Amino acid sequence: MIDHSAQVGFLEPDDEEQRLETLAEYDIDELPIEESFDRLTDLIADHFGVAVSFVGLIEEDEENFLACTGADWDSLTREDTMCTHSMLQEDVMVVENIAEDKRFSENEQLENLGIVSYAGANMTAPNGQVIGQVCVLDHEPRSYSPKERETLEQYADTAMEILELRQAVLESREGGDAATEVDR
Repeated sequence: MIDHSAQVGFLEPDDEEQRLETLAEYDIDELPIEESFDRLTDLIADHFGVAVSFVGLIEEDEENFLACTGADWDSLTREDTMCTHSMLQEDVMVVENIAEDKRFSENEQLENLGIVSYAGANMTAPNGQVIGQVCVLDHEPRSYSPKERETLEQYADTAMEILELRQAVLESREGGDAATEVDR
């Protein structure tokens, strides 16, 4: 038996290959970022009064969560994540009630997770590529004011800045290690 889902496959940006190359430039495994993003998602959840907030990087086939407050999620397939749609929008994407949105209303994974409302803002690299999302989810219908949407975008910018700063520190350490090797 084949289960039907309204979201079959997932949409990709026209420049998906370049986007993935940009994402690959961030050495996430080597960056000491977990505590920073845990604090950030705690602040976001508290600020918006939502059930779940997360920072996620959108890989080729899945979205990996760098931090998630309010749920114990590590990743979702791109077919199941709303961020695949959100990343294609310039502005914050808000879905006030997933049951009323034909793109997601029959997505069993979202229903199983108890997600009723969603807002997501892009994490945009300096070259303009969207590599991830900062999102808030709730278990009830919810709208977001223009000011709240702007605040969510600021949180996404902050998450991107954390990645950029940590990557710069890692690269400077590697450069310093190389110089030390040459001096020996």
